[in-house]
Amino acid sequence: MRILITPLDWGLGHATRLCPLIDYLMVRHELILAASGRSYSFLKSRYPGLQVLRVPALPLRYWRSRRLFNFGLVHIGVRLVVNFVIDRLWVNQAVRRLDIDLIISDNRFGMYTSRSKKIFISHQIFPVFPRGLRMFEPMALKIYHRILRRFEMCLIPDNKARVDRLAGQLSNAPKDMTVQYLGPLSRFYDMECRPNDTYQVVALVSGLEPHRQLLIDKIVAQLGNSIYNVLIISGRPDKAFDITKGNIRLVSHLGDRQLCSYIKGAEVVIARAGYSTVMDLVAIGQTAIIIPTPGQTEQEYIAKWLDQKEMFCATGQGDMDLVKDIACFVRKKGKLMQNLLKVKKSTGLFKTVLDRLGL
Repeated sequence: MRILITPLDWGLGHATRLCPLIDYLMVRHELILAASGRSYSFLKSRYPGLQVLRVPALPLRYWRSRRLFNFGLVHIGVRLVVNFVIDRLWVNQAVRRLDIDLIISDNRFGMYTSRSKKIFISHQIFPVFPRGLRMFEPMALKIYHRILRRFEMCLIPDNKARVDRLAGQLSNAPKDMTVQYLGPLSRFYDMECRPNDTYQVVALVSGLEPHRQLLIDKIVAQLGNSIYNVLIISGRPDKAFDITKGNIRLVSHLGDRQLCSYIKGAEVVIARAGYSTVMDLVAIGQTAIIIPTPGQTEQEYIAKWLDQKEMFCATGQGDMDLVKDIACFVRKKGKLMQNLLKVKKSTGLFKTVLDRLGL
């Protein structure tokens, strides 16, 4: 079977969480990968033996000003609609040209066609809307679910049992929608790595600009010349830099095993509250201070949900005082780790689901 796998380019998470599926399917089927932006760079580097196609797309970017944030969301919304149209045109041509049997799309809503079977992957079946746009929520959910039903099935990378959910209400599914729960998906699934304690603080920075760079700047400003050795991974596989200044080392990107070792050996991990990052941390068995991207309601909800479950410590980007936050985190870490390790990790359930689907 010839399968096209394509992730959304919104940070790296949609691409990285597909790695266990790609690794499992590539020995059984002919895979073609398609992506945009940094996701394209990541997949091209990780899978040199596979055909990786570049999909044209308008870049997404948040607005810096909080006052104009809702206007910025409308701006992003318009670009998402344009990208939806681009994906629809691109996938119809690609399926004809490459004779694709199945499309697996991670949050790319336009990657479907009547010419082939299609599966959608998402942890956001019931997304949370910004406060200023709540009036549009019923209509938007109706349109969103109508698009999801154009796919034969939706695969949800979360635990089915609510008590073990990492995404909370986001991964609830309507009763009339065909879904399968895969369990958490992580590129660190089943990976053995030794802890590397060179850095007491490891920061995982990802997501859209300008907030990705703003978070790096805040970490450098607050932890520069502190008592900690700090490693910042900036989520840029499309770049190549490794800069050390004082007690802080800033790198563009790290290989999986090296990254796993640094995370495992750190006293404190600082990370965005992106869902794929959370799944990676759970797979490694490490808790963290999680900082949602300002105004990204999905991350704000996940940060609040996991903070209430006492698995992670959440703080806002505007409120963060890392010296105090780290001291508070260290006091709570024992309990956080205890609760984190109770949560059901990925146990290869995705393989069972794929086998059941004949993949």
